[in-house]
Amino acid sequence: MQQASTFRYGTTLQRLLECAFHWNAFELLFETPKPSDGYYIRGYLKIWPIVRACVYYQIWLQRADRTFRVDLTFKSPLEISLQAAGLIKLHLRQLLQDLPLKKGFIKVFNLLKQLSRDSWLKQFVLPDAVQD
Repeated sequence: MQQASTFRYGTTLQRLLECAFHWNAFELLFETPKPSDGYYIRGYLKIWPIVRACVYYQIWLQRADRTFRVDLTFKSPLEISLQAAGLIKLHLRQLLQDLPLKKGFIKVFNLLKQLSRDSWLKQFVLPDAVQD
């Protein structure tokens, strides 16, 4: 249950960009899904490592809390997802600030604009600069 909720970002990204889904654990952990539309590939290659790292970090953090800090109350999958979303939003905002115009800013911005069609991503994941 927690894994399905936490990986909602990946499945939403894959659905909006028409990417193939992973078929085994190795692909899930290490491969970057490729959008069927070549227009979004460069932007996707820049944001996917951020999304994957933030989601994996939240999973690792919860596992560590359950192992070493048993006095803490368990967080719901929704709480974990919202924490990961906030972390992703922070990193994407920083990426948009640091990325020069000639080094892929337009590709990343257009990809994030495409992802803003999803209301959940728009509210919790995407930086304010991308929203209408």
